[in-house]
Amino acid sequence: MALACQDQWLEQWASAGALLTEDASSTGMAARKWALASMAGAVLLTQSASDGKLQLTPVQKDWFTRLGERVIAEYDPRRSARGVYFNNHDYWAAWAVAATGMLVGRDDFIQWADGNLRRGLAQAVRNSDGSYAYLPLEVARAKLAASYSQYALVPLVLLAESARVNGLPWTAEDQHTLDLLANFAARSVLDPDDLPELKGKSQADVAPYKLAWLIPYLQRNPGNSLARKLYDSEDGEVDNYSQLGGPIQPAYSHLR
Repeated sequence: MALACQDQWLEQWASAGALLTEDASSTGMAARKWALASMAGAVLLTQSASDGKLQLTPVQKDWFTRLGERVIAEYDPRRSARGVYFNNHDYWAAWAVAATGMLVGRDDFIQWADGNLRRGLAQAVRNSDGSYAYLPLEVARAKLAASYSQYALVPLVLLAESARVNGLPWTAEDQHTLDLLANFAARSVLDPDDLPELKGKSQADVAPYKLAWLIPYLQRNPGNSLARKLYDSEDGEVDNYSQLGGPIQPAYSHLR
């Protein structure tokens, strides 16, 4: 019954061409990519949980494909435009497109998304002793620096998973950069006053669901003590982020 419900919902939205308007403000474009990330993620999670029993109809597949193409059309110019703050919006757009690519079998979507991952990793600034790295455009959010550091890391961690799963290059140096970003994100919540980048910027509380990056990250990197400490500080209750389509913990059953 649950599978039938999701199928009917998808079919109605797909048949109506929902969310495909080209007349969208910057806020509308942002909302479109967040919605696509959530919907594609939800279907991927459902397919995994149901052993592939849920399959897209031709109408649904075409709709997801067109949504992915629209997000690419809107966010691709940001890669080369001057004066654009290439930041968490672009990481989330990439995850929306990568998830859609895996859903509809479009390798070009996955490869496009990987380009944003590479640029995100290149933006990491390492501290003087090399123990962590941060994303300057997220840290610039002042009292929201910790929150935005988590928010940006969610799609970056999932894009790293996409690179591995889909056979794209993923080097030890790539992993080291991601580890350093994880170190900063964890410390920004656990002990923000100890980070020079956050001095004088009292941090707002971070919602636990924004720490959802810990679930895939720790399953693959259980030895990161800072990430583990952050996870344990929330008793592991860091799941159920709506932008990921719901709970992702069932897909990472080896996390302890």
